[in-house]
Amino acid sequence: MDELVKLLGNELYSQVKSKIGERGLIIDTGMLIPKHRFDCVNISLKEHKQTVISQKQRIAELERIAEEFTAVKRRNEQLSDEVIILTEIGKCGVKNILTVRPLINTGERHGAALKKSVCNQLKNIMSAQPYLFGESRVSYMLVPCAAVRNTENKNE
Repeated sequence: MDELVKLLGNELYSQVKSKIGERGLIIDTGMLIPKHRFDCVNISLKEHKQTVISQKQRIAELERIAEEFTAVKRRNEQLSDEVIILTEIGKCGVKNILTVRPLINTGERHGAALKKSVCNQLKNIMSAQPYLFGESRVSYMLVPCAAVRNTENKNE
């Protein structure tokens, strides 16, 4: 109330007090904020919290998808390497691919290095175990799924 007395002066303050009575006066010291503004900030805060929760869920979903993608990519590389190995084995005129495949050591090679390594290993196997190679009745041809070819002999 002292601030109000300083602002209005003693004479005006006594007139205001006599007009209002004993109800008292509230003076804004800058510490109070309007309720409407508080409600707006509170609603905004709740919306931001919901946004954070939904973004965390989305991040978890994307991390799961990234892990699946990594696993599929790794499996695709393994299958690509296996296609290279089986193609090189098939080119050598092997009698049974399933007999020769376990003899090939791939290590950590991929692509052209893997192909060169398989060819060298096949040469060594041919010289050490020639009975695994020779004329075979079945011809193996690995073809991508998108380009299926007919491998049967039409003369038979």
